[in-house]
Amino acid sequence: MASATTLSQPTGDGGVGLGTVVTSALFLAVILGLVVHLSVTRRDVSEPGPQAEPEPARGRTA
Repeated sequence: MASATTLSQPTGDGGVGLGTVVTSALFLAVILGLVVHLSVTRRDVSEPGPQAEPEPARGRTA
């Protein structure tokens, strides 16, 4: 995968020549797409494990 530097550099310098604005917009679109995908599919959310019983409060009692 090409790095941001490779995408933004002119073709004469060995890059793709997209420029910094287009490269930034491209990376923003990819990040937003991943966030939306994970928000919709919830593939990054773990199932909760068994819940432990809460311990009684220690200290003074009324």
